[in-house]
Amino acid sequence: MRFLLLLSCVMFSYGANIEEIQPQDIVLDVKGSLVDFNTDNVKFIGKVIDRNIKIFDELIVKINQSEDYEKVFPVIVTSVDKLAKNYRTIANKKESIRKTLDRQVKEIEDQRIVSAEKIKFINQKIKQTEREIAKETVDYRISAFKSTLRFQEQERDVWIKFNRGMQFTDLISKLRDASGGINKFIDILDVNAGVYEQASITLNTIQSYKKATKDLQEVMSVVDLGNDLVDSWNKLAIVIDGAMEHIETIETLDFDNLEPAKTEVPINKEAPKTIILE
Repeated sequence: MRFLLLLSCVMFSYGANIEEIQPQDIVLDVKGSLVDFNTDNVKFIGKVIDRNIKIFDELIVKINQSEDYEKVFPVIVTSVDKLAKNYRTIANKKESIRKTLDRQVKEIEDQRIVSAEKIKFINQKIKQTEREIAKETVDYRISAFKSTLRFQEQERDVWIKFNRGMQFTDLISKLRDASGGINKFIDILDVNAGVYEQASITLNTIQSYKKATKDLQEVMSVVDLGNDLVDSWNKLAIVIDGAMEHIETIETLDFDNLEPAKTEVPINKEAPKTIILE
């Protein structure tokens, strides 16, 4: 996954706090998918892939540090699912990515091809500058031509390195290797998407299993209450038996000889008032 380094891609280190990483952050700069994935920019390609790798590594750290796996598991499922969709989007654009990488390598190759002509042309300019120095009499103009000559020689040295540099030859050779380099990277993008997709399917299956187990346990806990109800019948019988014993201790009443209850009627000692009709 690090072949982009051979193309001098700038891989960004985000240093995101694991607590701040959310599943929606997996998909870069867009909502739902990488619809704006710019395959014309090598640095951006590297940035997207490298960021996803770093986020996944941070997720592993979070898993290892978590004391409550049940709490972190839904985050794992959601994150891997988004990574899988992300990588599939990248894989679907693999040929466009290949063209971008090939184009940048070709630009380097083209520069090497013209390097011999560049060196020849600069040598001509150096000779001309040397002639100017030889015939010049003004000090500051001589100094100017000497500075120009120095820079021309340094430019030529760079083109010589470009032309003869084995690092370019070796790197370009590796990148053009039919079984490695760019071809291998593009193939990895394709199979990588399948790996993450299957991982997402497996995690979702595990989540379904965990939910089914939890649901069954909840059903069993309710069903087990039936046994508690049965057990309560014996306790209920004890309660009823106790009530019956209490009834037996109550003295039987003789309803025929019951004295009527005495009701006291209040006596109004005040004389009745005389009502005068007019």
